[in-house]
Amino acid sequence: MAPEPDPDDGARVDRLAAALDAADADAFVHVGDATDADLRYLTRLSETPHEYGFVYADGEATLLAPPELDTDDDAAAAFSGRIEESQASDPMGSRVVDCLTDRLDGRADDATVLVPRHLPHDAAVYLEQAGYGLESTPVVGEARAVKSDWERDRLRAVQRAAVRGMQRARTILSAATVEDGVLHWKDAPLSAERLRRQVNATLVAEGVVDVSGTRIRVANGGEAGGLPASDPIVVTVEPRGADGYYGLLTRTVVVDSDGGWERRAHVGVEAARRVALGELEPGAALRWVHSETVAEAGSFGLGAPEGDRVHGVGLSRREEPSLADEAAVGTVVAVKPCAVDEKGRVALADLAVVTEEGCELLVDASTSLSP
Repeated sequence: MAPEPDPDDGARVDRLAAALDAADADAFVHVGDATDADLRYLTRLSETPHEYGFVYADGEATLLAPPELDTDDDAAAAFSGRIEESQASDPMGSRVVDCLTDRLDGRADDATVLVPRHLPHDAAVYLEQAGYGLESTPVVGEARAVKSDWERDRLRAVQRAAVRGMQRARTILSAATVEDGVLHWKDAPLSAERLRRQVNATLVAEGVVDVSGTRIRVANGGEAGGLPASDPIVVTVEPRGADGYYGLLTRTVVVDSDGGWERRAHVGVEAARRVALGELEPGAALRWVHSETVAEAGSFGLGAPEGDRVHGVGLSRREEPSLADEAAVGTVVAVKPCAVDEKGRVALADLAVVTEEGCELLVDASTSLSP
């Protein structure tokens, strides 16, 4: 099923028009299959394996559809511009050139075309051979970083599904019994894979279309045999909803804790989470939020793993804004404090939207170490 139309489609086209004006360019072009997040953002198509072309020129957006696309079905209904069908399997780069030639009245020698940095090489060759000058632009990634109300609603919906999946994990871990230091559930060892399948079943029931991001992580064992009762179990769900947006939620649980390292680590990671959410506001440098998150965990004597602790989430699991950027009103950011050492790992992760007053969690969920 295709995504519902986004009322922000007009603003999306306005951003392309502004980029063309700023660069004194004539058109914007992208080519890719619908697994490309930039193309899905521009067209609102669902993921398919087919290749598409997108052309914006003279104030109008055009989707160059493959022969396999039935433009009368729901897959095309989400696109608000013009759709051009093809009865032959012509190279998409050639079709883009033909479209541009038509839209620009044959002006190739003095025309400049903006393209994303990851435009496929063969499409770039067709454009250059036709005489168009190409300039790369980050406009789509920058536009994707600030989510519309429609997008934030989709992110909240998939995040609610993530919370329900996490609640299922907590319910099972709470009901588990301990035998020889290993968790059992329903008269069998509770392995990471058994728990993962149960979480994913809940996610699917909530309308999630991709559950490949569900991970159950422990320091030792747990995959084939039962999960250890006294070690931290890190549960992460990164579901993708029907409209293509990703959620993210990580919680750490210890079923039979003795109050040792994992308790101290959890207190430190919770403190780092509070600091990150407190620092995340309009104009805040994400590199600063990241460093403050790591420093707070370090003040508890905790080591942090490599990688950024804050980044954007949307049509991709990881997208702009990055550590090099500043937070802006409407950006949705993953906050991921974590501590690791030889005893194990304790982690939390949430999605927060930046507001004019600071930030707020898309959906709140318990951070308790106990299931």
